[in-house]
Amino acid sequence: MGYRPQSIHWHSSPANRKPPAFYMSHSHSYYALIVMLVMPFALHANPWNRIDEVQAKLNELGEVSNNTEIGGSLRLRYHNEQNFRITSAVPNKLGLTGADGRFLLKRTKLWIDHTVNENLRVYTEVMDAVANGTNHLPRLIDENRLDLHQLYIETDFNTDWTARVGRQWVGLGSQRLISSLEWANTRRPYDGALFSRDIDAGKLTAFWMQPASNLSHQPDDTNHKITLYGLYLDGAASETRKQDLYWISMNNKIANLQTDTLGTLIKGQGSQWKYEFEGGVQLGTNSDASDHLAGFTSIGIGRDVEHDIGGTIWFIHDWGSGDSTMGNGFHYNFPMGHRYMGFMDLYSRSNLHDFNIRWTRQFTDTCELLIWYHYFALADPSDGPYNVNMTPFAGHPTATPNSRDLGHEIDLRATFKLREYSTLVIGYSHFFSGSYYQQPGLPFSGDANFFYTQFTIGF
Repeated sequence: MGYRPQSIHWHSSPANRKPPAFYMSHSHSYYALIVMLVMPFALHANPWNRIDEVQAKLNELGEVSNNTEIGGSLRLRYHNEQNFRITSAVPNKLGLTGADGRFLLKRTKLWIDHTVNENLRVYTEVMDAVANGTNHLPRLIDENRLDLHQLYIETDFNTDWTARVGRQWVGLGSQRLISSLEWANTRRPYDGALFSRDIDAGKLTAFWMQPASNLSHQPDDTNHKITLYGLYLDGAASETRKQDLYWISMNNKIANLQTDTLGTLIKGQGSQWKYEFEGGVQLGTNSDASDHLAGFTSIGIGRDVEHDIGGTIWFIHDWGSGDSTMGNGFHYNFPMGHRYMGFMDLYSRSNLHDFNIRWTRQFTDTCELLIWYHYFALADPSDGPYNVNMTPFAGHPTATPNSRDLGHEIDLRATFKLREYSTLVIGYSHFFSGSYYQQPGLPFSGDANFFYTQFTIGF
């Protein structure tokens, strides 16, 4: 059978390793978050004035010179995951596992942006990411102690081209296929080069890069066994329409897999309705040496709600092809799956139908509410679901699933802009498991819950 590479590493360290002594208990991590949010109000008569004073001092620190800026951010996020926490008790460890977890994620970033001259810029960013309070060892996307996250030079040459070379954050278009995974505590940098040029049709970017492997407590290394290269045309926008075109090639020597994705992204709006389409065909060679042929689409229409409820509503269908041979369906490279496939991150865009409805409303300049419904089903009944890291869920214990019905997910999220550089996010998600999970051999058949709250402050 074909092999689905674990190209995005979410797995924990070996089970026989003990957590470091500095890990906090569940209750300690929760109380730490409460203290973090409440203490400024408890200790100062006018806490927002105090916060603004600190913010102003940080901004002054960032104004080093006319050619150099310093900035940074602190992000804290508390997770309460019920029945879908990563666990080594389940093959491939992810998905609807029946395991629980509560923990606190902390991420600190500091960056320096230096302009050498009108044609040369140097950007450096260090980051520290840590997980506290978990009853499991951290996932690799949760922890990466003090490390160099970005270091690149950007230069203009031949008046038409701009080159960016080094370790860097990369997000192409909608980020459905290539992103740096902002949701993750560690993010995902790449080592390589991007060459961009403005043309009549838009901005053309040629790229060659390799993902950086997160080594958690050691300096990150370049993963030389996975290479991404291709072309992306960020199309020029008219008043009502914009179209991007791209070719993305991935060579994975670990799995002996080669894919070439040819796709397009089209956005536009009419007098009342908005629309978005992205799709592509994927060619190449599977790990079993067979020819690879797969595809994906994302089709959505939306409009502003004229009823008193207000806001904007979208009706969307996301699809990624499957295959009768495990692992030979669509491979979605290094995406921002969290942005599109449900906030609980149960599935990848492979062998999947996702029928979803999204409603958002900006109640004030500082408050936004999102409600998002998903219905998930298998695209190919002879194949099974795939985890967010492209591994088969629970090892696909049955060759022919008894049902294509995976289940329903509802996502609720409120975002508050507290100050110019600080935000608070509160979210809750519930997964109603479908009949697929009732078959023998699967680890869990019940529902799952996810509560999180996130505070970010930057300067």
